[in-house]
Amino acid sequence: MPPTTLLDLSNDEFHMIFQLLSQPDLVALCLTCKTLCRLPEQTLYSQVKFNWSTSSVPPIVQLLRSLFSRPQRSTYVRSLVLDGTQFEGHINRGPTYTPSIPVTIEDIERPISWIESLKVTYRNQWIRQLEVGNIDAFVTVLICQLSHLRSVKIGSDFALDNLILSMVLKSALCEDSSQNSGLSISQQLQSVTFTYQFVQQYGSLPIHKNTKEVLPILYLPALQNLSICIDNPIKFAWPTVLPPNLSTLVSLDLQFLREKHLHKILSLTTSLKMLRWCWYWNRDTATIGRHRYFSKDIDLDKVTEALLYIKDTVEDLTLTTHIDHLLDGEDRPYVTGSLSGLSKLHHLKRWLVPQYMLNGGYRPPIAKPLVQILPNKLEFLGITEDIYDPDSDSVSPTDLLEPLRQWLSRRKDHAPMLHSIFFITEGFDWHQPIRNEFTRIGDQAGVSITFPLNPPPCFARFGSPKAINSMWF
Repeated sequence: MPPTTLLDLSNDEFHMIFQLLSQPDLVALCLTCKTLCRLPEQTLYSQVKFNWSTSSVPPIVQLLRSLFSRPQRSTYVRSLVLDGTQFEGHINRGPTYTPSIPVTIEDIERPISWIESLKVTYRNQWIRQLEVGNIDAFVTVLICQLSHLRSVKIGSDFALDNLILSMVLKSALCEDSSQNSGLSISQQLQSVTFTYQFVQQYGSLPIHKNTKEVLPILYLPALQNLSICIDNPIKFAWPTVLPPNLSTLVSLDLQFLREKHLHKILSLTTSLKMLRWCWYWNRDTATIGRHRYFSKDIDLDKVTEALLYIKDTVEDLTLTTHIDHLLDGEDRPYVTGSLSGLSKLHHLKRWLVPQYMLNGGYRPPIAKPLVQILPNKLEFLGITEDIYDPDSDSVSPTDLLEPLRQWLSRRKDHAPMLHSIFFITEGFDWHQPIRNEFTRIGDQAGVSITFPLNPPPCFARFGSPKAINSMWF
């Protein structure tokens, strides 16, 4: 029997070995053995992560040069993560202030040649943006090459300017395929994160009018997990005559979009199990000139109406709020309506919700019976105070004492599967006598009531995919 050599191992055995090697070792292997090069390349290219900072330019140009020189490498990439939060302060001056990256004629020769082969009306605009080092133009070329991409995260710095990407997504996903533009986006793309970050030091959330730019993302045919920011247009309109088919969407992290338009998206889902929705108000983005087109009030009836569209599927629900640009002495949002009716969320197991939404009002708290709000299959309930103001006439922790006592007094009927209630205390004070009273109520009902600073792990977390920092190109 001839001796077994390294090259006699099966592909599966090679991949098991490659998983144990560091990235530099894999690179060295690619450079050492041409015969083995293809297999470690599959591992190296499968997950790509770039981080943009003031001291480090993402090597996207080098990556594109590598992919165009050997197109097979494009098929290896499954996950793409584009991170960075260094340039968010520029957003209040407009998205065109995204820093350019340095490029040479040689860097863009092949991308330009590829763009010129496309049948799209914005070819010249796209090429001009490449020539000036616009990161959006390069990201768009990259995504179009990755035919087997399954997960993508476009973080804050990369998302400041996305005009080219939005036009390409609309051409590839929303327009008549018979036009044959030559564009294609991975049909396997399942997870998309396209968000801006909260930037407290600038006093406002970085957001510009982006509805038309991001809505084509929802037309991805295999979309399962989506984290996205959508602003609040006066009129919400889909980019085509038909709305997207969101039957495959399982988890949704939705920020900025207000309750007025929330139903436009939730009504299209049929399999949504996890929802995180952030109610948002900003003086700058809620007004045009002297005219306010979006109210500062929280309409809980509209919230309830939208959430009832997912009553037969949702298992994890997180409701939060964020408010910016309140003037000194200005009242916080006034709450109207109630969440009465959400007891119909038949499959809900974990719910994180602000107390004022449970109470249903501010002045005075108008508490609906919790049996009308809390589903009877609930296992974990987290209660927060996102916009609690101890100096105002707002709800206080004691406002939930009696409603909670009444609800838990018939726990076997109202909440037979309930394990724990968490009062998330970050940002405001809970006096010990109040804590003791809530704990006593829980003990009587056989339910753990605790006061952590942050939501415990049992609540759904919307994280970004893990990726290798492939910056060796």
